[in-house]
Amino acid sequence: MGVIVCPHCKSNVDTTRAVVVNTGEHTCPYCANFFSIPAPQMIAPKAQTLRRVTASQRQMKNAAMGWIVLTAVIVVGAIGIGVVAMSQNGKDDKPKDDDPEVVEDTPATPPPATVQPQPPLPPPTPAIDRHSESSYNAYEAAQEFIKHRLKSPSTAVFPRASDVRITKQDDAWSINGYYDAQNSFGAMLRGEYVCRVKYLGAGEWEEVDFLSLD
Repeated sequence: MGVIVCPHCKSNVDTTRAVVVNTGEHTCPYCANFFSIPAPQMIAPKAQTLRRVTASQRQMKNAAMGWIVLTAVIVVGAIGIGVVAMSQNGKDDKPKDDDPEVVEDTPATPPPATVQPQPPLPPPTPAIDRHSESSYNAYEAAQEFIKHRLKSPSTAVFPRASDVRITKQDDAWSINGYYDAQNSFGAMLRGEYVCRVKYLGAGEWEEVDFLSLD
């Protein structure tokens, strides 16, 4: 059955060698004392306590595992991006011997400007004697006479003398021309005329005849 300790001499006694007497006791082969072997006790196995995991606990556990995995992925990705960026910066910092040297174009200095000689000024126009008889004075006199006939004489505009026909017949000057002036409503209108004037002397002129061609 096994080995048992003798309660008298404390020796290890093999139960297969112990002598069994009629009383059901055993005899120790070392001290010859009797002892009884206790009946083997059946040790009942401990009941295993089963932990019941609820569905909410399982979900919380799965969520925690998911967050751990996601955090690990983010950390690994950040480390990988940092390594790639550092390696790229290292490549950019290296001097590139194959790049051609850029030479800036220096603007050419323009040649000095040549000073062109200025043409001579025309001779000054001689002053017109307003107190003499001439085609120019006859035209100015005709303009003054025409302004007295207009509604708004200050708006009258006359062309140049070269654009007007001026002739002299006997002792009178005939001026055939036109003018632009405002009417009573403020509209700018053009009128054509024939005016005959006569020089009286001492800068005075006389209107001999006036004909409107409107």
